[in-house]
Amino acid sequence: MDFPTLPNPEYPFEPEYEDNSITSQFEDGTVQSRRKFTRSRTTWTLQWNGMKQSDFSVLENFVKNVAHFKANTFNWLNIVDNNTYTVRCIEFKSKLKFVDYWEVELKLQEA
Repeated sequence: MDFPTLPNPEYPFEPEYEDNSITSQFEDGTVQSRRKFTRSRTTWTLQWNGMKQSDFSVLENFVKNVAHFKANTFNWLNIVDNNTYTVRCIEFKSKLKFVDYWEVELKLQEA
């Protein structure tokens, strides 16, 4: 399934990279490091400060009834690097800012 077609999110566009390493410090002061996981997942925070009610209804329905928040993965096109990623919705926040205009924050994480 694919992420719905919506207006582009606003800036700042915030990718966050998972630290997939583990470090152990020994009594003599030496440090040993290794990878904890085989890959590092990226989490993107998308924000809309004035999303129209019609677009919000599409997004809300997708998150709640199609993706079921974290339960299902879906394809999302990253508008910055133009690559498609398989992601899940890990957080969805919304606030009605004005009549028919929503402030929305959506966090997507690589599956």
